[in-house]
Amino acid sequence: MGKMKRLSETEATALGFAVKKDKDGREKALYYLNDEKLSILENTSESKTVPNNYEEKPFFMSAWCSKKGRILTEKEYCIKYGMDPDAVQSSKFLPFHYSGVPTYNIVFKPVIKGAFMDIEKVREVVAERISKAVRPITPRIKGQRTGVVKMADLHLGAEIEKLLRTSDFNIEILRAMLHRAARIINRFKYDLVHIHLLGDLIESFTGLNHKNSWKGLNKNLIGAEAVIVAVEVLENDFLNRIENLGSVKIIAGNHDRVTSDAKEDTQGDAAKLISWGLNLRGFDTEFDPKVLTHVVDGIAHILAHGHLSMTKDTKSMCWDYGKQGLFNLLCMGHLHSVIKLLSENQKKKFKITKDDAIDSRSMYCSSFFTGNDFSESIGYTSTGGFHIVEDNGFGRPNIYDFAF
Repeated sequence: MGKMKRLSETEATALGFAVKKDKDGREKALYYLNDEKLSILENTSESKTVPNNYEEKPFFMSAWCSKKGRILTEKEYCIKYGMDPDAVQSSKFLPFHYSGVPTYNIVFKPVIKGAFMDIEKVREVVAERISKAVRPITPRIKGQRTGVVKMADLHLGAEIEKLLRTSDFNIEILRAMLHRAARIINRFKYDLVHIHLLGDLIESFTGLNHKNSWKGLNKNLIGAEAVIVAVEVLENDFLNRIENLGSVKIIAGNHDRVTSDAKEDTQGDAAKLISWGLNLRGFDTEFDPKVLTHVVDGIAHILAHGHLSMTKDTKSMCWDYGKQGLFNLLCMGHLHSVIKLLSENQKKKFKITKDDAIDSRSMYCSSFFTGNDFSESIGYTSTGGFHIVEDNGFGRPNIYDFAF
């Protein structure tokens, strides 16, 4: 009879055999497989030609392992056939496959083009599309005062539609917001306008920032393309429309990394590339991954995204990054809201902290992007917008809040 393999009840059931026992509860000989049946179960990629002009046996990826004498686990199955177990999104075991062998039906996570692109390669691709330019010197429109524009969380590339309490969002909506913001800024007729971009310029470089983040993402706006389009949109739909434009200061946000894991890119390289691209186009840009300080009309503007622990203590931020003797204004984004919402646990431990003092203030800025399905599902909704800050003539900030 040749080699025989005795199966356990569990293995036999998994292979599709009916569970049969004798009257005393003992397993019947149905659970023994001979050489021929085993050869089907252990089918590999080697095709053998059989006599009498029969066709070659087709290759099926069997989940049966003769060495272990059992069904392979999902992870073992992937490793055996050269697949990445960590890339599995979902799987289903199929005991009754059309090939006659047990197997797995596996769905892998979407592979996003550009997710593992080298940063220097991205720079080369961006440079090919964005040529260096010298911005022409144009006469300034006669105006008064200096305006400092605070803009946070543009999330270029996000696509949100038909949620109950969250506004739709896509690149065309973002462009319209930028047009509107430019018109509002120009109404003030400032002699000089500085722009502060407070992080999260793009939704995702890899498409895999968070679990299921790819579902609310324009798949064409990832990788180098996200950087290129961000530069083009900021230039054509916003910066070129600002009268008497001065400098552009850019901070990196947690979405501005070029890796899926936040631990691998702590420098916000996507935002750094955008700043570099805008500089190629002739804009006066300055970038920092964490904190920037910009003194305008006697007010020290401290810029941060707000996702790092260092920003929780206003006094420390002002001491470490502010200017002594000046009013220090710490502005952050990240929350997609002008107020910090607390969880129930945080509310129990809440104690009043004074973030508005005689020489300092901290504030969360409105976001262009107000949220997605996840934020709405946990009750976080807000109004989008931006802010303009100017000196009131006494070294203190007048702050204008504009809603979309």
